[in-house]
Amino acid sequence: MLSRAERQAATVVLMLIVGVLLVLVYLLTNDTGRAQSDARIREEQIARGQQLFAANCAVCHGNRGQGGVGLKLDIAANRPTSEAQATDRVLDPHPDERSPRHLYARVGACQWRSA
Repeated sequence: MLSRAERQAATVVLMLIVGVLLVLVYLLTNDTGRAQSDARIREEQIARGQQLFAANCAVCHGNRGQGGVGLKLDIAANRPTSEAQATDRVLDPHPDERSPRHLYARVGACQWRSA
């Protein structure tokens, strides 16, 4: 049988282990701060993208991507599916034609990456 001092020591060790486990469970399940930070970053990226679109794209693609001189971007098939494809389309929007890399180059090679 354990002495009183040994039982107390075992109880303290057990409580420490339970406490550490509770803290670990909390840290692993509580990502509220991270989610809020991610949401803030997404909102900033959306706002920056809207500014870039208005300044560099809307003149050809329309304010809402409805088209004009440029493609209709409100149709999913006309939207780029990756950042690399978006960059290629901005810098050379008509690769099948002999069009120079003219005014599209003013957007810069991924100006939005530095946002």
